[in-house]
Amino acid sequence: MAGPAAGTPVSVVGLPADDMQGRIVGREGRTIRALEHLTGVDFIIDDTPHAVVLSSFDGLRREIARLTLMKLIEDGRIHPARIEEMYYLSKAELEEHVTLAGEQAVFEANCGEFHEELVKVLGRLRYRTSYGQNVLKHTLEVVHLAGIMAAELEASVQTAKRAALLHDLGKAMPHEVEGPPAPLPTPPARRHRQPPAPGPPAPAASPQDPPPPARAGPTGDWSHSPVGAPPPARPRWGSARRSRRRSR
Repeated sequence: MAGPAAGTPVSVVGLPADDMQGRIVGREGRTIRALEHLTGVDFIIDDTPHAVVLSSFDGLRREIARLTLMKLIEDGRIHPARIEEMYYLSKAELEEHVTLAGEQAVFEANCGEFHEELVKVLGRLRYRTSYGQNVLKHTLEVVHLAGIMAAELEASVQTAKRAALLHDLGKAMPHEVEGPPAPLPTPPARRHRQPPAPGPPAPAASPQDPPPPARAGPTGDWSHSPVGAPPPARPRWGSARRSRRRSR
């Protein structure tokens, strides 16, 4: 059985008996179609003995399908009405697990309280992987490193940890909000009164940089000039030559 930290989009559920595969398929495939339609997960029954493969890139859906199938196997009654009942029981159970995972992550981060909705979104990261790594575990590692770097730089450790804890929040809701994962955490964080991240500081002027050129205003006023005074007037060589010719 694949756990939440697995890097593959499949989970494997073991079967206790040989005839269980036929009961999951059902007459003319009705039972397995009901399972796939309700959970949104592909149920693959092939030559693998005593096992059913669940395939989906959505870790939450795949976990709900796994819990549903395990409850049906334990109960022994596998038919569409019972499938729907077990599905909603499994969904409620997973929501509790998600909340507990989010609360545990906030506790380990040790950077203050968060809104309960943000805690739930954090808990959903437990069922997401990125480049083969569990996203929630990766987030907690980033929190730890951000706290160390902030302490070395004499910056706010709590602010750095809170930003690190929310930096991958968008990966928990790609099917609900359109857009790439990176900018997604900002609207939920702002909605739950989390301070926005400061922008990059403006580059400081170097003392070796030359001053900006002086420019007059539209009325010839030099009060708006960066240097505060007009530039020196250039000599008019043509008028000087004419005055010399007249004196001769």
